Amino acid sequence: MRSSVYAAAFFSLVTLGFAAECHPKVDPIPTFSLSDGRNLQNDVHGNQFQPPLEFPLTIDPAHTASFSVGSAIACIENAYSYESTRIGQTDLANAIQNIMDECDNGDGTTKGGKVDIIGDNGLPLEVLIQDRSLGCEN
Repeated sequence: MRSSVYAAAFFSLVTLGFAAECHPKVDPIPTFSLSDGRNLQNDVHGNQFQPPLEFPLTIDPAHTASFSVGSAIACIENAYSYESTRIGQTDLANAIQNIMDECDNGDGTTKGGKVDIIGDNGLPLEVLIQDRSLGCEN
């Protein structure tokens, strides 16, 4: 039991250790409301979706899952063609928070960015958050 608690704590620390890559402020991509991004983070953290998501969330091979609130969309991409992986609720919410914290324009808006996190089986996933009008293109 104790080893699984340590493993879970280590897994969460690993996912938080990666720096977000922000969209450059000079890019001609639209900004979105920082509060929409925070609301998206809170909805993931509290599983406020209808119907509620089943966590850990399975991301199938070569698949992208997305969630949106207002002007913000979060996309989780598994680029591997032959293996699925799962991501925990807290890990996803923390990844969104990391992007929102690091990519804040300081005026209530952001262009968003992306961060890589590790799924439960060691596969990397890309979490992207940006203006909803862009969909999951990065």
